[in-house]
Amino acid sequence: MKHGLNGLLLAFQFLTTVPITRQIPWTARSARWSIVCYPLTGLVLGGLLVSLYLLLSPFLSPLVLAALLVTLSIFYSGGLHLDGWMDVSDAFLSRRDRETKLIILKDSRVGAFAVMTTILLIGWKVLLLMELIALAPREFTWLLLLVPVCLRWMIIVQLIYGKAASDQGMAASLLPHVTTHVKNASRVWFLFIAGACFLLLQNVILTLCFLLMIWLFPLFWLRVCKREIGGMSGDTIGASIEGGELFLWGIMWTFFLSVTA
Repeated sequence: MKHGLNGLLLAFQFLTTVPITRQIPWTARSARWSIVCYPLTGLVLGGLLVSLYLLLSPFLSPLVLAALLVTLSIFYSGGLHLDGWMDVSDAFLSRRDRETKLIILKDSRVGAFAVMTTILLIGWKVLLLMELIALAPREFTWLLLLVPVCLRWMIIVQLIYGKAASDQGMAASLLPHVTTHVKNASRVWFLFIAGACFLLLQNVILTLCFLLMIWLFPLFWLRVCKREIGGMSGDTIGASIEGGELFLWGIMWTFFLSVTA
């Protein structure tokens, strides 16, 4: 119980800006529980997003609502995932060799590719959310809850099936703690997500499409990372959350647009 609580607190300390000032010991057990609890941080974010949406939707336009939802997501993570997106953009789009890309990932300076892709990322997120609010307001409410959970679950998938690009960094420090316990917990989380999708979305085709995409995206992303830098890193995991969110919203928008056409 103690290790589980420590793992939960570590997960929130690492992935969110929730003010937890307590010093948590980093042990093998607490590290395993921390990985298992990643989707819980997404569940809390989903709850905040749904609450904000339901509270303000009667008073604000879809554009302002979408912008506020994206802003809340960024502030909840402290820009951690967005930082990874920017670093990966500079590295992967540089067209350099693997060693140079790894150096760029560690560089704190922001390049032109990072600025350009971040503007596109945030702009397209706002646009897709605004469209979904208009196309499918009921389903969108539940997707706001489910998508953050799925994105954090996809971190676990990457840790299970991927390898670290280097011997240092976040990915390398977490991989030794991906045990059978973590893999079983990942399966439980997927069953929870699947059940929640069927229950809340009440659309078999939409649910199956959504579940397929949350499996395919992290596996595809791992292949991209292996080709570019030989594996994953903390930055590529952060980028996968930002890119994965845009990908899921895009798939959902395409689905609802096709059924309402």
